[in-house]
Amino acid sequence: VAELTFTSKDPLTLAASALVVGVSDIDGTATVVGPDSLEVAAFAGLDLKALGISAKADCVVRIPAPGGVTAPIVVFTGLGKSPYGREEQLRRAAGSAVRTLTDFESVVIALPAEEVEDVNAIAEGASYGAYAYRTYRTGEAATAGNPVAKIEIATPLARQSGVKKGAARVAALASAVAGTRDLVNAAPNDLFPASFAEIAKTLSKGTGVKVQI
Repeated sequence: VAELTFTSKDPLTLAASALVVGVSDIDGTATVVGPDSLEVAAFAGLDLKALGISAKADCVVRIPAPGGVTAPIVVFTGLGKSPYGREEQLRRAAGSAVRTLTDFESVVIALPAEEVEDVNAIAEGASYGAYAYRTYRTGEAATAGNPVAKIEIATPLARQSGVKKGAARVAALASAVAGTRDLVNAAPNDLFPASFAEIAKTLSKGTGVKVQI
């Protein structure tokens, strides 16, 4: 599970392998959006359409950072529409961006979170996106495609108590989801009834849950 931190600092000044910003459809035009701490004017000189950047969900485009951005790469992630609510919109945008950043050590995410719940949703999506399964890979493939190891979310709400509480919940969810994905990806000769039972027994240690096999 990736290390997760929060900051209220200007995202443009933060050192990381990449900076992720949002793209929203405003009056029919793809527009860069982010938290209040993001100076979107830094991207004013970019022709988003020519670069293939749009506000559609799952549209992720990365380019060399323009002047004024500390991170060497800027990643634009489309927010899309929000049929399932604002939180799911942000969760999906963050996850889509982070999932593409294999072999990037760290990332700063600057998406437009207005509420603590929005920040938690971004943290969830980013954490879910930082996953890779390499159990059966050998040679160079065994160490290639590493998921993002450090995620820093830039938001003016960074010091809100709800964000800290939410981070603990996100860490638990991300660990559980990653563990479930590992089970789904495991080969039948490795994950058979007896081994599955042993995994359940191991995971239940210290929880007070009794396992009978």
